[in-house]
Amino acid sequence: MDRGLRAQLSPNEMKVLRRLKPGARTRLGVEERELAKLKRLALILEVGDDLDLTPLGRLRLERDT
Repeated sequence: MDRGLRAQLSPNEMKVLRRLKPGARTRLGVEERELAKLKRLALILEVGDDLDLTPLGRLRLERDT
């Protein structure tokens, strides 16, 4: 689980996390490879057709911004 906190993220991947702040569930303009990595690290999850931050993703966003 803490792998998602330690993993190196690209500037674009961090931008995706910031765009998915609570309540902003969009995948517009997000590259599939970025989504795949963030899902693999348990930082985001799919909610139907939308995306949302996981608790770990929120923690990572708070820590890194």
